[in-house]
Amino acid sequence: MEKLKSFFSQFGYLLEKNPDFSLKFFLPFLIFFGLMFLTAIVLPILIKRKSPKSSPYRNLSSKIQTPLLFFSLVGLLLIFFAWQLIPYLSAKILIVILQISFIIWLLRFFVYLLRGFSKEVRVWQDETRKLKYLQGAKRWQRKQ
Repeated sequence: MEKLKSFFSQFGYLLEKNPDFSLKFFLPFLIFFGLMFLTAIVLPILIKRKSPKSSPYRNLSSKIQTPLLFFSLVGLLLIFFAWQLIPYLSAKILIVILQISFIIWLLRFFVYLLRGFSKEVRVWQDETRKLKYLQGAKRWQRKQ
């Protein structure tokens, strides 16, 4: 029982209901969530400029933007609560839980990129190749 108490006493600062706001702890999170917010705004714009209108890259843009905006806004909101010293909502464990859930989403997204997205790209390339030949056949029939 003593070992269990000593183990949890090491992480007691994460479970405080009203911790003090230390910039040393929250500054890396503030930078991380701010960069995540900027990425959520800039990356879809770049993808839309570089990809054709009906490509799977456009769908990828929406699959990236929504979770990044969610995680960044919730993270910035939790940092704001910590800065204002709001009880329970300023607990450091909430930011850690948010980070863990972001890492889980990131792993699932990379698995999707490796497996599902490559299939979508191949299907889209086949469809565009077939459409190109169908349009060429229609033009040839009109000339005759």
